[in-house]
Order: sequence, then structure tokens, then C-alpha cells
Amino acid sequence: MTDSEEKKKLTRLNFKIEGMHCANCALTIEKKLSESPSIKRAVVNLALNEGVVEFDPEKMNLPEIFNLVKESGYSATDKTSAEQKEKFYKTSLFRFLWSLFFSGPLVFLHMLHPLPEHLNMLIIFIFATILQFTSGLIFYRGSYYSLKNKSTNMDVLVALGVSSAYFYSAIIYLFKIDGMYFFEAAAMLFTFITFGKFLEDKAKGQASSALKKLIALQSKFARTINKAGKEEEIPVELVLENDIVLVRSGEKIPVDGVITDGKASINESMVTGESFPVEKRSGDAVIGGTINLNGLLKIKTGKTGSNTFLSQIIQMVSDAQTDKAPIQRFADRVSNIFVPVVVSIALFTFIVWFFIVKEEFFIALKITISVLIIACP
Repeated sequence: MTDSEEKKKLTRLNFKIEGMHCANCALTIEKKLSESPSIKRAVVNLALNEGVVEFDPEKMNLPEIFNLVKESGYSATDKTSAEQKEKFYKTSLFRFLWSLFFSGPLVFLHMLHPLPEHLNMLIIFIFATILQFTSGLIFYRGSYYSLKNKSTNMDVLVALGVSSAYFYSAIIYLFKIDGMYFFEAAAMLFTFITFGKFLEDKAKGQASSALKKLIALQSKFARTINKAGKEEEIPVELVLENDIVLVRSGEKIPVDGVITDGKASINESMVTGESFPVEKRSGDAVIGGTINLNGLLKIKTGKTGSNTFLSQIIQMVSDAQTDKAPIQRFADRVSNIFVPVVVSIALFTFIVWFFIVKEEFFIALKITISVLIIACP
């Protein structure tokens, strides 16, 4: 089978992905999808929470593709409704407010010590523990799946940083060991990261606004003239080539075609950018999505469905958004080695301070934790 024949045989699938936090998350999913021999190409775009695969439909189906995403530690859906997007946005907002609700008082108590020392530290410990095992769960889950797939994403780094800070501080507090507490550092780290995720989800909701505006140009219905000569309004998807479509003044032209009867001024600015109306008459071609400003037109349909001029523009814009720029691919490669490098530096730091400088264990550990926390995104 030639390359062109094989390409024709492939099916392209766009789908939404939930749960990604960083470039390494996207890279993990891409790697998992690419391991399947039935998938010829896989691209995951973090900014749009979207994945694209080209696969052989005779060897693989939709549930199997989504199962591969699930095995990577994430979830996939074939489409995301407005209600679901609103739900994701509200979830991110809730996680941020939850972290802020506990971390704000915690930092206040840590800095000002307004209560008796024992009570002050008890409240700090309780609040830090609640955050660690609520807000922290999403990072522990992400770390588990990342390590399971033999990769290291930012969840691993965050989990290491906050866990080290929390458990170090908890040991010092519970066993009454002299040392510096890091409860507030772990708590504020959760707050900053959840706030960043909230802003990211808010921005993602606006990332594809241009594509949404293009899609809004498409007509949902077309008024056709049936074989009996009567007008009939049908969904634009049911319009066939060589059908006769009737377009009145002020209406959108539903599909590409050629005018067979009538003349009118057509507003093509939304498609071609031409600011002035274009005069069209019998024999002239028209573009679906443009507006008939005046006159009654009968149009013989040409290209329909995904073959129309506007549909092809939408597809090209979608492809451009989904595909990755060279700098993004470079960032993915850097992200893949960033976490192992940071962990290596942290271990090296501990070895230097404990074995060479001969500092106490907890001081060396404190400096090591500082390296992990500072490196957290």
C-alpha cells in the first residue's frame, strides 16, 4: 500500500483531554498514544486541552483511544459542552478558594503568632494537614500516573516539594525537635499553583474565540426548493450538491454555490475581509457564511458540508491551533528533563551539606527542601 493510500485509510479524531497541568502531561499522553501501532500520528495541545490522532479505524476504535488516555492518568471526551467548560472553570475556582481559605489564616498565624504558642502551632498544623490531603491529592494522583508511565511531570516536582516541606515540619512539630517549620511554604505553594490553574482555565476558555466566531458564521438551516417546487427548510447538513437554495434579503448564504436567478449585494467581509459589499448576479459564485444584503437569490449548491470554503478555513485554523510551534516542541523536550535535573540538584545539595560540610541532618534536609520548593512551577 502506498503512503497516499494509507493516508486515505486513516481517520482523524479531535478530542478533549481533562487533567493536564504542564507540558510534560501532554508529552506523556502523546508518548502513550504513539506506542499504539494503529495510531500513525498523535498531537496533544496543552493550551487547548485538546488531542488529535490519526488512526486506522479497522484496527482501533474511539473507546480504545480514550482508554489509552485514561491509562496515562487523564480523561478524554469526544466533545466539551458549554456546561462542562463552565464546570471545569468553577472547579478550578473552588480549588483556589479552598486553598486560600486555609493558607491565608495559616500564614497570618505563622507570621504574627497572635495566639498562645501551643494553640497557634496546633491550628497551623491542622490547617496544613487539611490542605496536604485535599489540595495535594490531585498532585499525588498525577505523580502516580506519571511515574507509572516512566515519566516525570510537574506534578512529581510539586508533590516532592510540598510533601518534603510538610512531613519535615510535621516531624519537627510532633517530636518536638528544634528546627524551622515549612507549613506555610507548602500551603502557599498550593494556593499559588491553584490560582495559576484557575487563570489558565479562564484563559483557555478564550483561547479558541476566533474559531468559535468562524463556526458561528455557519448557517444551521437552509431553505431549499424541492422537486414539487415548494420551499422547505432543512438542516444545512442535509443539503446536497445541485440542490436549489433560496436566500432572501438579510439572510446568510448557507452553502457554496452559483447564483441561478436574481442579483444582490453580498457582504463577504467576514470571509474575505472585503469591507465593501460585492455585487453578484446570475452565474456568479457565492460563499457559504456570507450575507445577502438585498435581493432574492436562487443558488445551485456546489460544495457542501466539510468541503465548503468556510469549513476548510475552520479546519485550517483548528489544525493551526492544535499543532505545535517549534518553540513549543523545544519546551516539551526541556520539560521532560527539567524534573529529573531538579531532583538531582536537590540530592546533590543534601550530599554536599550533610557529608562534606558536615551540617546537621535537619539543616541539610531544610536546604534540600528549599531547592525543591523554589523549583516548583
